[in-house]
Amino acid sequence: MSLPDIRRYVEDLLEGKLIEMDAFLVDIEYMPESSALFVAIDTDAGVTVDQCADVARFLRDRLEESPIGEYIQHIQVSSPGLDKPFKVLRQYVKNVGREVRVELVDNQVIEGILLYADREKIVIGQQSVAKGSEMQQTEIPFVKIKQTKLVLRF
Repeated sequence: MSLPDIRRYVEDLLEGKLIEMDAFLVDIEYMPESSALFVAIDTDAGVTVDQCADVARFLRDRLEESPIGEYIQHIQVSSPGLDKPFKVLRQYVKNVGREVRVELVDNQVIEGILLYADREKIVIGQQSVAKGSEMQQTEIPFVKIKQTKLVLRF
């Protein structure tokens, strides 16, 4: 079975389970050399360890008797991680109001507050240095985005 087939099979398997949990799929990675399946899930409120364990058990049970079960010996389900780039639209929507760093395909970097996201674009707000000035808004089509990450400040 090819890698895209495994990914599609796991996506289809998870669809109902994730809807039931009000969660969403962020990424699936299959490593054939180690027979490992890595799944990243999230929810709008943030995913818990118990939710990850529940999905891992669900997958383990379903994959044992499946056509791809023989290819998968290890299953890991986790959150996508705060330091990882966004992969799906729902991550953008979830993080509206938070500070992000957007790297464009031309290597330009834009940092600011994620104000809006839809299927075609995001809008970033940047505060001008001048006091009392309005926030400048920059619209960025998804086709121009190389990656977007949360800005973590401590």
